[in-house]
Amino acid sequence: MNMTTDNRISSDGNTQNISPGIQDVVIWYQSTQTSHNTGPGVLTFTQEFKRTTPKSTINTHSASKSSPRTNASFVSALIAKLTISPSGPKVAKTTNGTTIRVSKIISTTRRVINASSIKTTTAPKRTKFFICPIYTGRVGNLMFQYASSYGIAVAKNMSVVIQESNILNRLFTLKAEIRKDISFCSKMKVKGESLHCGYDPNLSKFEPTQDYRLAVYLQSWKYFENVTDDLRQQFTFKPDIKKRSELIINKMLSKRKVTSRADVILVGVHIRRGDFVNNKYGYEVATKEYLQRAVKYFTDRFINVLFIVCTNDLRWTKENMPPVAVEYTENNSAEVDMCILSMCNNTILSVGTFGWWAAWLNKGTTIFFKWPAKEGSPLRKDFSKNYTDYFPPKWIDIKLIQRHVARARHIYIFEGAYSAILVLYLDTKVICRLGENGQRVLVICLIQNIPSTFKRVRKKYKRKHFTI
Repeated sequence: MNMTTDNRISSDGNTQNISPGIQDVVIWYQSTQTSHNTGPGVLTFTQEFKRTTPKSTINTHSASKSSPRTNASFVSALIAKLTISPSGPKVAKTTNGTTIRVSKIISTTRRVINASSIKTTTAPKRTKFFICPIYTGRVGNLMFQYASSYGIAVAKNMSVVIQESNILNRLFTLKAEIRKDISFCSKMKVKGESLHCGYDPNLSKFEPTQDYRLAVYLQSWKYFENVTDDLRQQFTFKPDIKKRSELIINKMLSKRKVTSRADVILVGVHIRRGDFVNNKYGYEVATKEYLQRAVKYFTDRFINVLFIVCTNDLRWTKENMPPVAVEYTENNSAEVDMCILSMCNNTILSVGTFGWWAAWLNKGTTIFFKWPAKEGSPLRKDFSKNYTDYFPPKWIDIKLIQRHVARARHIYIFEGAYSAILVLYLDTKVICRLGENGQRVLVICLIQNIPSTFKRVRKKYKRKHFTI
């Protein structure tokens, strides 16, 4: 019954080099605490001995953070579990035959209980995972990457990761997981899009049980149509940017002797040229004719219109802008120009993601240049067949008018599915006049040299005024 042991218990709670019996007691103590916290019932002293064999080193860090029992009550409970020898000194006999003095058990147990480092360090199970876009490009591209990822993340109860230094954090207040270091994103599983400027339904077909990295441009409004209002709130420019933009607009109005915003209709115009001109990848740029027709769309509808133009080709724009009331923004940062355009009542945009987002943030009427890519070019393959994945349905396609009206031979009035009216005149005088009722304009021109479908419609109705 005499046991040769070194009963030291270190300050960090480790029971090293102690007798097998005392180790059993310490293990029993830990098991009761764990069982108390994690499930019904506790292991008895006898049950623990049946399960446990002596080891040279026991780490108590697997015990609970807090003890559900006091030292005294625990020791009492422990002694009650022991089989006391009927004769001789007060000893406890375990089920494996080891005999230990009760005083030694109590002393050892108290030291274990009082060890400050008895705690649980098990990491909690993850319940939410991340989507990490591959951020690339400038402001317009970055906004698409964040918005599309956010739309998918919300649908799957996930969070979007963005680096703290990303320019979007300087412009907006985002609902994202903002990290200084996002190198962990490189270890995520990657899902790629089939179209850079179109909607790919397969991109979001995955279970939210792990982190994903989405690639790469994600340029379709369909990815985030489920969070439109949420994104408009997130993409509200920060106060300092809004203040600078409002100051510029107010100076323009003051120059025109306009005392109230209610007295004028502001139309923001974005003309992107520069590196898009003669680009080998296939970028198309808006023409002089498009610009003139888009301007006329608004001057035909409103009396007092002021056009505010943002462009990267000021010389070309000034040479081709119609003779209307117009102001040009110069030497501003990209975010200020976008904010100015978003503050206008309506928008005319040419090509590029910068203008796209300025128009999206503006809730008014948007006239857009529908064919931003040359047919047969590499860029054209990045878009869907009819561009509807890229341009929202309420935006007005005016280039269709431009192409058809230029060859018009007959006069027709159409009242289409969108309550729109198109009036075509003969080759002289006013070429066309458009009307709308809060939706997009429907444009169909019946002319001599267009596809036979239109010819059949003309032949069927045999009149110049009809409803389709």
